[in-house]
Amino acid sequence: MLHGGEGHIHEIVDYGEKSIQAIDKLSQDLKKVKHRNQKQLQKSIKTARDKTKEAIRLGKQGNLSASLKSAKSALFQAKKAQQGLR
Repeated sequence: MLHGGEGHIHEIVDYGEKSIQAIDKLSQDLKKVKHRNQKQLQKSIKTARDKTKEAIRLGKQGNLSASLKSAKSALFQAKKAQQGLR
């Protein structure tokens, strides 16, 4: 969601919207298979989606610092879910 760590608002919004689509697809795919950490993964994915939506909303309002903070939190949750899939 961030490009080069610069955190321009338009990048947070553009990449955030693409991330939402990818998160939704992953969430649907995860429902089709059973995984030992299913509930934890779903929680991490939902949190990543919520934080991404918050980053987009704040970015559209022009609040760069809060949007960047939320985007970083979303990235952390996405990495947490990625590690859980391994």
